[in-house]
Amino acid sequence: MYACPILRSGSRGAIIVLLVPLLLVSGTVSCNGSGRNEEKQDPWDIAWEKYSGNDYEQTIAICDRILEDEPNNAEAYALRGRARVEQRDLARALEDFNRAIEVDPQYPDAYCDRAIIYRRQGEFELAISEINRARELGLDDCSYYYSVGLVYHDSGDLNLAFENYFKSMEADPGYYPAYSGIGAAYWDSGDYELAVEYCTTAIEMNPYCDAARYNRGLTYETLGDYDLAMADYDTAIDQGTAINKVYYHRGNVNRIMGKLDLALEDCSKAVEMQPDSGLAYYYRGLVYLDLGNYHLAIADLTTAIDLYADLADAYYHRGEASLEMGNLDLAIADFEKALEIQPDYESARSALDRARQLAADRGYPDISLP
Repeated sequence: MYACPILRSGSRGAIIVLLVPLLLVSGTVSCNGSGRNEEKQDPWDIAWEKYSGNDYEQTIAICDRILEDEPNNAEAYALRGRARVEQRDLARALEDFNRAIEVDPQYPDAYCDRAIIYRRQGEFELAISEINRARELGLDDCSYYYSVGLVYHDSGDLNLAFENYFKSMEADPGYYPAYSGIGAAYWDSGDYELAVEYCTTAIEMNPYCDAARYNRGLTYETLGDYDLAMADYDTAIDQGTAINKVYYHRGNVNRIMGKLDLALEDCSKAVEMQPDSGLAYYYRGLVYLDLGNYHLAIADLTTAIDLYADLADAYYHRGEASLEMGNLDLAIADFEKALEIQPDYESARSALDRARQLAADRGYPDISLP
């Protein structure tokens, strides 16, 4: 799951669907749906065109040039910071947001932007404090409640996430990020029918809301409706703003449908886009496993574990690859680790019993049957 941008009145963010790796739409969409100021054509039009097209290096370069001429331009600092967030350069992004606030303490968007950093860092109380400050400076109700909902969603408190998303929707029934957030929260709560309903409403309001499209695709994938999932992932990618999650989930659907070459291409693209994404390596590892390339499967699944140590599935599938290669001791260790993380993992338990039996039959030392 991931989120829509926080869109607010007069914000240049209104033309962006910022895809963040968390859950939802993040940055700032106005309650009235207004876009950015059309009077400034250059260099702002170019900067926002580059940002909306995911060309973050060029966005930063253009903002650098703007700041050379206008060193106290808070919006330029904020936009450069948002581009750095997308590059996962959170330290320098925070410096930009701090600088934006320093030069214009009355600029509410910068406080919302800084809240995104705090959310990413798990500093949820600080994030709420920043959003409250933005509200004092004029952040509208629908944007405010949506932003608070994102924080609670990230913190795992779905009840308060739902409460605030619905308040956002009530403040402005036409505010599509609220519907996207509600759909994501319903996915997390396991109510897939309502997840599809709310994501579909967000898409009908804004066909370019890739967060809602991705979340609906993920719901279809979870339900086993692979054709519908593929249609949503394809559209998100064709619209040009998809993050790596869309690629590795489309890759997974291609893998399930037996299109292993396409699956490998998608998962490799996801790795290229975000080399520190554990799940990108995990899903590519599954593709290599299906292809029978066990060495590469183990390499990718090991990287996934290095990046995401509590991923029980990665240990289980790495154990499968080791089992196929006849490395029973390594397979047993991985199946045991998967069960340590997830004690009710029945597939891992069955695989462990099978591996132990094979080891006993082959006379492996220090292997005892339960």
